[in-house]
Amino acid sequence: MPCVLLAVQNSDKLSHRDRVAGIILAGNANNIWTKEDIAIVRDAIANALSGSVLVVDYEIAPFIVEVTMNAACERDFPVILDPSPADRVKQNLFSQVTYQASIIANQRK
Repeated sequence: MPCVLLAVQNSDKLSHRDRVAGIILAGNANNIWTKEDIAIVRDAIANALSGSVLVVDYEIAPFIVEVTMNAACERDFPVILDPSPADRVKQNLFSQVTYQASIIANQRK
């Protein structure tokens, strides 16, 4: 999945109706994690405020999801997992999930 960034033109002189928002797509940007990023992820979780909650999905590299969930569990942070895309999900991590988002595929009225 592409990374989606929201860019908002912000100015004190603009009303909320005049502000411009846009989306920038960078294909496969969420997958460009390296093994060197593991320390950064662990450090971010280690320095998170007490009472923090991890919300994560598999649109980022699966090994980063695993590292992040493990680090959150070490801090006793609740973990909310959106298990999508489903083909990337590691079932063995479900024991660390506090809450799981539901997947409803192709449901139409």
